[in-house]
Amino acid sequence: MLNLKLKNMADEKIKDVFTQKTWNEVKANDSWAIFKIMSEFVNGYESMSRIGPCVSIFGSARTKPDDKYYQLTEK
Repeated sequence: MLNLKLKNMADEKIKDVFTQKTWNEVKANDSWAIFKIMSEFVNGYESMSRIGPCVSIFGSARTKPDDKYYQLTEK
C-alpha cells in the first residue's frame, strides 16, 4: 500500500513538472531559485572562512578532464 502511495506521489510530481505554468508561477519559481543559489554561496563562504586562507574555483561541472583549462586548474 505504501509503495503504491509513493508511486502516485512521484507520478503527480512528474505531471506537475510538465504542466504549463503561468508567468507569475515562472517568475515566483525563478525568484526562489535565486535565493537558493545565494544561500549556497553564503554557506560556501562561511565554510571557507573556518578553513582559513583558501581558494575557490567556480566553473562548469561539464568541463571535461582533457580540457586545457581543467588541466591548468589542477596544476
